[in-house]
Amino acid sequence: MEFYGFPKVTLAMGNVEAKAFIADIGTELTNQLEEKLGQANVTLGPATYSQAMKSEDVDKWIHVMYKEKTSLELQGIWEVYDITDLPKERKAIRSRWVYTIKLLEDGLIERYKARLVVKGFSQISGIDFSETFAPVIQYDSLRLLTALAALYNLDTAQLDVKSAFTYGPLDEEIWVAPPPRLGLDNKVLLLKKALYGLKQAPLQWDRKLCSVLAELYFIPTHFDPCIFISTKSNILMAVYVNDIALVGKTSELKKPIEFLQTHFKVTIKGKLSFMLGIEIQHHTDAITFGQQLYIQQILQRFGMEQSRPVSTPIDPKSQLHKATNDELPVDQNLYQQMISACHGVR
Repeated sequence: MEFYGFPKVTLAMGNVEAKAFIADIGTELTNQLEEKLGQANVTLGPATYSQAMKSEDVDKWIHVMYKEKTSLELQGIWEVYDITDLPKERKAIRSRWVYTIKLLEDGLIERYKARLVVKGFSQISGIDFSETFAPVIQYDSLRLLTALAALYNLDTAQLDVKSAFTYGPLDEEIWVAPPPRLGLDNKVLLLKKALYGLKQAPLQWDRKLCSVLAELYFIPTHFDPCIFISTKSNILMAVYVNDIALVGKTSELKKPIEFLQTHFKVTIKGKLSFMLGIEIQHHTDAITFGQQLYIQQILQRFGMEQSRPVSTPIDPKSQLHKATNDELPVDQNLYQQMISACHGVR
């Protein structure tokens, strides 16, 4: 059985030919046009609840907090109990609000978002969680999908599953102390489904999604468990947390989209345009990647917006010497943050 001339068994088994195909075809097509920079389309808002209440956008943050609370209650995420009902041997995990601002491609604000997040770092292994690992799509796998779309002139579609982690059922008994603005003072929450911040939340969402996709005859490939292939049609699917990308003929994409909408709250975003913090642009004869906004955010984060490129990373005339006790030590953590941020640039 073939997928546009490429053996499906190779994609499913994850052998040497599949990996070579990703490297060769992906490189050939994505490098045909001039290399561009990319963008990440989310930026952080106020760091704390008190900061949000003091900001000039306080009305917007109150609105999105209420919207988040209503959404979680409709999904049946928790049961509310008096704080005196908390078992004596258990301690409620604290929670907080996380504020983000989603940007458009040109950097303008698209919408504000407040998410209720559990402070998972305080979870106790063996009591609050056991397994936690969930796979993440590889960069080269995303290149594979876009390469196939360009090579065979296939259509693409991008879906966004709203509050994806909250669809994952929990196996453990988890108690959470609610944050401000929920109207639940002196109450405690017993979770029925996962919340963002829980260590097992990504795993539970992955299991839930895989079970739904199995009903649609999509199976994960062995070379990347976040790439799914349909056994009933010529459709490939990529999953990055709550972002889902589909590649196939236009006439075949409608069915899986409608099926997913019966299980999750899904937003159809049109053609594949963003994934892994990468801007994806469709051209007549190719598909290109870029990360312009992401790089701009890195420069702003480390105060290097006005920096200019140089041929050497350090002045060749610089004289290095051993630091004395009176000199401030190098901020190793800051350097590590810079290097880590640069690793996200492809």
